[in-house]
Amino acid sequence: MMQNLWLFFVSIGLICFAIFFNSANKNNHALIILVLGAFSMRLFAAHLDPFLNEWDERYHALVARNLMDNPLKPYLRYPVLLYDYKNWGGNYIWLHKQPLFLWQMALSMKIFGVSEYAIRYPDVLMGTIMVLLVYRITLLLTKNSKTAFLSALFMAVSNYQLDLISGNKGMDHNDVAFGFYVLLSFWAYMEYITKQSLRWAILVGIFAGCAILNKWLTGLLVFSSWSINFLLNLRKETWRKELLHITIALVCCIVVFLPWQLYIFQMYPLEANHEYTYNARHISEALEGHMGNESYYLRNFDLYFGFCFFWLPIGLVAILFNKKYSRKILISVISAFVLILLFFSLIVHTKVDSYFFVVVPIGFIFMAIAISRIVNYTKKCVVLVQNTLAFITAFFVLNCFQIFEAHNPDDIHRQSRIYSTKVFKQLNNFIPQNTHIVLNTLTDECIDCMFYNKGLSAYSYCCNEKDFETIKSKNLPVAVFQEHWSYIVPNYIKQYPKTYIIKIPLK
Repeated sequence: MMQNLWLFFVSIGLICFAIFFNSANKNNHALIILVLGAFSMRLFAAHLDPFLNEWDERYHALVARNLMDNPLKPYLRYPVLLYDYKNWGGNYIWLHKQPLFLWQMALSMKIFGVSEYAIRYPDVLMGTIMVLLVYRITLLLTKNSKTAFLSALFMAVSNYQLDLISGNKGMDHNDVAFGFYVLLSFWAYMEYITKQSLRWAILVGIFAGCAILNKWLTGLLVFSSWSINFLLNLRKETWRKELLHITIALVCCIVVFLPWQLYIFQMYPLEANHEYTYNARHISEALEGHMGNESYYLRNFDLYFGFCFFWLPIGLVAILFNKKYSRKILISVISAFVLILLFFSLIVHTKVDSYFFVVVPIGFIFMAIAISRIVNYTKKCVVLVQNTLAFITAFFVLNCFQIFEAHNPDDIHRQSRIYSTKVFKQLNNFIPQNTHIVLNTLTDECIDCMFYNKGLSAYSYCCNEKDFETIKSKNLPVAVFQEHWSYIVPNYIKQYPKTYIIKIPLK
C-alpha cells in the first residue's frame, strides 16, 4: 500500500486543481483534470491490497481466471472430491453471478497477466467513465456546468466505489460493473429525451441488457423511469413513435441478456434452476445473515454520501421547485432513486449495502444541486463559498481515514493474507510435478491457492477418510500443508505413500 501512496497524493492534487479551474470558469480544463484525478484515485484503490479479498473478490477472481480458457464454462474448480452444486462457495459450475463482469476481468488478465491487480483494472476504467456520465446527465438536467462539475466531483471521490474497486467490500467488481451499465443506460435515455433519436433508444436497450448480464433484473431500472414518462405524456401526438422506440429498446435488451440464460439452462440445468430459485428467495428471505429493517439503507446514507449526506434531501426538495429543469429528466432521476430505495427497503428482505449503490450517482446529482442553490443565494464571496462547500463535501465523501484504516499495514489479519499470498505464488516450486491436489489451506484460502496456481484443486482443511478414499482409489498424488493451529493432518493422509507434506507453514 505504502509504495503506491504517491498515486493518492497525485489524485488529491489533481482534484484540487480541478476545483480551482472550475471556479475560474475554465470548465473544460477542470473536467479533464478531474477525470485524470478520478483515474489516478481508482488506480490507487486497485493497488491497495496485494492479495485477494474475502467475500467475494477471491471467488470472482478464480472464476474469471478459469473463463480465460473457455468463456462459456464458468467454473470454480475441477472436482476431485464430491461437492454440493448448491454451495456457491465450493461447487463446480459457478452460476452465482451473471458473467459480463467476469468476462471483463478475464480479458484484463489476458492483457495484463494473471494478478490480483489485473482483475480490478476494468473497475478503474468503468469508475472513471462514470465521472463523465454523471457530469453529462447533470448538465442535461440543469444546463449548469458548475452543478455538473460538483456532481462529477463527488462521483470522483466516492469512498464506497473505491472500496468496491479495491475488493474490500462484498460484491466488489460485480457492483461496479452493474452500476456502470445502469448509469450508461440512464445516460443514453437522457440523450434520447433531448434528441428523440432511435439510435439512443437502441443504446438504452443494449446498456440495460448489459446491466442485467452483470447482476439481474434490477438492470431494467431505466425502463421504469421511461414507462412513467411515457404514461405521463400519453396524450401527446408522439406517443406511438415513443412506444415503438420503447419496444425496440426492450427487444435490444432481451437480445443482449437472454442468450446466456438459454445457454446455461441447456448446458447446466441443475445449477441454473438452483440459482434462479435462490435469487428469488432474496426478496422473501434474509439470506446469509443479511438482515435489516425498513430504515436499513437510510441509516447507511453516510456510507454512500459521507457525513454531508444532509445535502441530499435539500437537493431533492430544490430540484422539485425548479421549473427550468427538463421535466422528463427530472422525473427519470427522481423516480429511479425513490424506486430503488423503496424496493430494497420495503420489499426485499435480504439487506446488502451494495444493493442501493446503483443509484448513488443520482444522489450525488441531488447533493450538487443543493450546494449550487446555496451558492446562488450568496451575494458576496461566491467563489470562496463554492470552493469551501465543494472541498468540505468532497472530503467527507472521500473519507480517506476509513480507506487507510481498512487497509492498515499493521493489521495482523492483513499481514497474514499477504504472507499466504506470497506462499501460494511460490507453491509450484515446493510441490512435486504432476501433483494437482492440495489440502489443508486456511479457511477459504484454497480459492486463492487455485487462482495463483493454474491446474490445482485445493481444499481448506483435510478431507475426511471417506473422501480421501476417492483420492486413494485413483492413486493420485497429494500435497498437504503441514499442521498449523487447528489444521491437523490425520494419519490416514500421512500414511498414504503419495502424500507430500508442504514444509512451508501457513499463518
